[in-house]
Amino acid sequence: MHRSLVLLGLLALSLPASAQELDFAVDQAASDFTWSGTTSLGPLVGDPSNAFELSGNQALTLAAGAGGALWSGAFTSGDLAVVPDLHGKIPNPLPFLPPLATVRVTNLHLSLSSPAFDVAGSGAFTAQVTATVLSGTMTVVSIAGNSVVDLAGNTTAASAQSGTILAGTGLALTVPVNVTFPFDDPTSGVSGSLSTSGVLHADWSAPAPTVYCTAKLTSGGCLPAIATSGTPSASAPGGFALEVTQVEPFNLGLFFYSASGPAAVPFLGGTLCLGGGITRLPPSSAGGAGPCSGQYTADFNAYLAASQPALRVPGQAFWVQCWFRDPPAAVGASGLSDAVTFVLAP
Repeated sequence: MHRSLVLLGLLALSLPASAQELDFAVDQAASDFTWSGTTSLGPLVGDPSNAFELSGNQALTLAAGAGGALWSGAFTSGDLAVVPDLHGKIPNPLPFLPPLATVRVTNLHLSLSSPAFDVAGSGAFTAQVTATVLSGTMTVVSIAGNSVVDLAGNTTAASAQSGTILAGTGLALTVPVNVTFPFDDPTSGVSGSLSTSGVLHADWSAPAPTVYCTAKLTSGGCLPAIATSGTPSASAPGGFALEVTQVEPFNLGLFFYSASGPAAVPFLGGTLCLGGGITRLPPSSAGGAGPCSGQYTADFNAYLAASQPALRVPGQAFWVQCWFRDPPAAVGASGLSDAVTFVLAP
């Protein structure tokens, strides 16, 4: 076997199952909510409205599923802003008198978390969701005086929320956020709880593939160029082509990749553009009929489906380069293309 190919073989590692944290952007216009409250002085009602929306982002970790599940998921960090601020009052039992208290909650930001849950093939899931207040200030004005309460750190009890994660060109998350926050204001003596009711809608999409790094000139003065066509997918059986053109024809070559990140390291007279563990795709011979007419192609979706099912997770990133034989080359008798990075869509 060619010495350069042996070097790449020594770099080849078995890649573990991969979990990806995806940042879902909230669709504020679709994420409509209402709130309701109870207090030690009576019901808490909107003043004038109890409607609000959520904006911001929520992170969700996905990994390959087991036992028939499509994926394993978990809610992790996020920043969900309550828009607008909440205004309420505790009505006086005598309706012609001023309210017993007014309550205003400003700068309220939440985050959802959960243990791992299974996502069925239909996209349906049920998660034990906890909501945590990242920031928020409650101002209570009552006959006992004015007080300000910092709500940061308040959490809800875990509750079952059943939603969906549906795959299209990206991922669409739909999940109820029906949770209850307790509060206690020692200054005014008002205690109670605030409950939310509504459905969060959020979306994630993969960025477009990006070419980077520098190819090595071939012995014939060709500058290899890597390109892609189609969509990198965690579920499609094929349809995402890697292609390197402008190489010398007839020589053996192969694509190799990392799931760890990029690099720029001198290697075989050129640049190794991948970092971390490196894995090789099967070799093939370049076509072509004359100088700079050779090319290498591979369907990366088909390769993953056949060889790396644990890496078929939306959000999984790859960095790919091509090595090929170039016997007249002064260093290494090898050539190297530039590299491309991409992220798997559903």
